[in-house]
Amino acid sequence: MVIRLVGRYPAISAGELARILRVHPSTLTGLLKRLARRGLLLRAVDSSDARRALFTLTSKGAAVDKMRRGTVEAAVTAALDSLHERDVRAAAAVLDAVASAMEW
Repeated sequence: MVIRLVGRYPAISAGELARILRVHPSTLTGLLKRLARRGLLLRAVDSSDARRALFTLTSKGAAVDKMRRGTVEAAVTAALDSLHERDVRAAAAVLDAVASAMEW
């Protein structure tokens, strides 16, 4: 998910990633370091605030972001495509209620 988000929002901060994912920023620290170490993310210091790190995809990370087969998104799409539209609407309503209950 982090790769997808960084691909969608280049130069995103760790704090913004945490907000979107609804996790504490410290939760992402190790993951972001591992993705950078594996050559998937580039970490840069924000020129306007040296305390902030900004993340972009490397070419290797962009290749992973373009993958569609064997991804969670592909599995979800296949599952949703196999369901009747009314069942998908019902599931969406349940997920909306759960998300609303989890709002901070």
